[in-house]
Amino acid sequence: LNLFKQLEATMFDTEETNIEKYEEILDKYGKLLHENHFQLLLVKRYMAEAFKGQITVGQVKRKIELNQHFMDIFTKVDPGHTKWRAKLLYEVSKTKLFLADLEHTKNQIKKEEFIEKLKENIKDMNEVMECLFYETPGTREYIAKRNAKFSMGQTKDILHFASMM
Repeated sequence: LNLFKQLEATMFDTEETNIEKYEEILDKYGKLLHENHFQLLLVKRYMAEAFKGQITVGQVKRKIELNQHFMDIFTKVDPGHTKWRAKLLYEVSKTKLFLADLEHTKNQIKKEEFIEKLKENIKDMNEVMECLFYETPGTREYIAKRNAKFSMGQTKDILHFASMM
């Protein structure tokens, strides 16, 4: 019980942008708790949110990894078309698309892999819209649904042009 209170206090005292501190917490408590322990999942989620602005490709990949892990675990606990899943899936999908575009531009992935990643993004954005189908106009969730629809349209355009090349 004391371990959980220590972790909670450490999390509370950590600035939300302090990626290094989050890594230290994961390193220390990851040896003591299961990787899917609720508090460690929160640390991973907070850390993923801390990756903003000018970040490295490695940090982009880490952000995707952390968010995907969080989503995979919580989907088992809270399955279905939920608002939290839609918001996180939107974020993960946009980040994956950014990474795919970057890798394709630098010739680090082949055209076929890029096209597959575009198709995956379209599928994910469609799921985001399904999750937020009944949202009331003007709400943040409705705006997220609209943004997902716009993003999906852009991705379809990119897919069309990439397929022609």
